Formats: sequence, C-alpha cells, structure tokens
Amino acid sequence: MRESINLNQGWLFVRKDVGDEALDRNAWVKWEKIDLPHTWNASDGGTGDPYYRGACWYKRSVSGSVTDTGKRIFLEFLGVNSIAEVIVNEHRVGKHRGGFSTFRFDVTRFWLVDGENEIFLRVDNNTHPDVYPQIGDFTFFGGIYRDVNLIITDEIHFSMLDAGSAGVSVIQDQIRADHALLTIRALVSNDSAEESNVRLWVELLASDGQVVAYGARNLALLPASETEVLLPIQLDDPILWEGIDNPYLYEVQVSLEGYNDKLDEVIFNTGLRWCEIDSQKGFLLNGKPYRLRGVCRHQDRRDVGWAISRDHQQEDMDCILEIMMAGMQAK
Repeated sequence: MRESINLNQGWLFVRKDVGDEALDRNAWVKWEKIDLPHTWNASDGGTGDPYYRGACWYKRSVSGSVTDTGKRIFLEFLGVNSIAEVIVNEHRVGKHRGGFSTFRFDVTRFWLVDGENEIFLRVDNNTHPDVYPQIGDFTFFGGIYRDVNLIITDEIHFSMLDAGSAGVSVIQDQIRADHALLTIRALVSNDSAEESNVRLWVELLASDGQVVAYGARNLALLPASETEVLLPIQLDDPILWEGIDNPYLYEVQVSLEGYNDKLDEVIFNTGLRWCEIDSQKGFLLNGKPYRLRGVCRHQDRRDVGWAISRDHQQEDMDCILEIMMAGMQAK
C-alpha cells in the first residue's frame, strides 16, 4: 500500500540564484529556515510596486529509513511558481514549467534507503516565453506555495505520472434521473521486471457508506509497463448533484489487489449530474433551469501572497458560499 509523508516542515531557503553553490556543502550560502507553504514575495508582492522576479533555491534533508527496497518513491509538488528544477542527491531529476498544477517525479533510482537524502529546488518566477500567463493585473508570487509530499508505493500501483492526476478518474457517460452509466478509467503501472496478475476492484458508496455499485476486472500486467483500463459500472436511481440545493457526493474506492494483498488504493468523491445549454431556457442542470452565479477569486492574502493556509482557503470558500446564498434568497 502507498504511504504519503508530508515534507512541509524544515526547509532552508536563499533569496537569490546561487547556482551550483547551493549543492556544495563547503560553499558559503546564507540559508534561511522556513516551512511550507512559502513565497519570497510575501512582502514586496502586495505593494503594487516592482517585486523580485528571478530564481531562488530551496533545500531539505530526508532520512532514507522511511522506506525499504522494492518500493517506488515519488516527490509530489502541489504548487510551485513557476519553473521548478528538482535535484536529489546531486542528480538532476527533472524540470516542471508552469505554476498552477500538481507535478511529481519518480526519484527511486536516486534515493538512498539508508542515510540522508538531499532535495534541492531551483525555483524561478521570471517571465519566460513558453510559460503562461506572462502578464496580468496581479503578482506572480514565486516559491513553493503548496504542499510537498514524499509518496511511497509498491512496484504495482496507480500511475503517479499521469499529468499530476491520481491515475484514476470517473467518466460520466450518461446520467439521468433513473440511471447512471459510468466508466472508471485507471492507469496501472507495473514497475517490476516481471509480469504480474492483479485484480482491479471498484466500489461506489452512498453517503451512508453503503455500496451501491461495483465492478472488477482481472489484469495481466506486462513488466515495466503502464496499462489503461476502462471499467463500466451502472447505478440505478442515482441521487443527483444539484448544486447548492443538494451537493450530494458519492465516494469512489478503486483498488489493486494481488494474492489477497491490497497493493494500492485511491479514494475520492464525485457528484453525478448532467448539464445542457438551451437557447431559450439558458443553463440546465439535470434537465432544470439553474441560474449561474460566480465570483472572481485571487489566491492571495496580505503579507502571505499565494502561500495561503487551509484556514485561508476555507475562509474564502465560506465567504463565497455566503454570497451565493444571499443571491439565492434575493431572487
């Protein structure tokens, strides 16, 4: 089974591009102790004046004793603006361009099972011709402004490199009041050198925890391969997601099993609904007119920038909900 270890605490940071000196233990670099989320524009990015745009460096040590051999090890970054180069134990693992998406790197072959592992990030929030947006009426805060996680999986697992996704998704083929036709898409990775037989198992749970639909398929996985699986399931008389009126969610549990052992599992929520746009009636949700309301929200706070906490996120969502409810009462 996978294990996720949060790495937000205990980072070191320098607010300039020190180049390869960052990797040299003997070089004189004045590192500052910080925790994530973090931005180097927390102060100068909120004044309306010119702010620092360029490259800065982060580093953190991680003990290798968190895992055993025979596992896959991934570094997961939920938000880094805007170009991030990741270095592990002096090996340049990869570079991600773009500041608004989750990305991961497989660092297994660079990771020391016993001993300390050094993670370095060179982060750059300068303007680059192939990274968007390039200009706007807001600050492009530089830094690691969301969580960083170390994820450890078995050699057989749902893909960790599927464009930052969970490797599993629900395709809502047809949703109506009396039935729901769904396809579960799973991208399964076999990082071992042997062919393996596993079972993909899917359960759809109602809000009370009862299983209301399920499906399964046996898979023969080739060595060192990724296999896309499309598994259809059907639900009769679904409870539809109705926006604020009834934001009902089902829980989707998707797992991989081999020899009675659960190898990996992904759990998430989904709302079942269908949408249409009619020239006379406007936007329709589940066949009924539904008035759309929205707000413009920027993910920043004074003296915090984009490095907002979960409490900040919740406060924003509470304010937006209050606005929406007030609009509904006024109609």
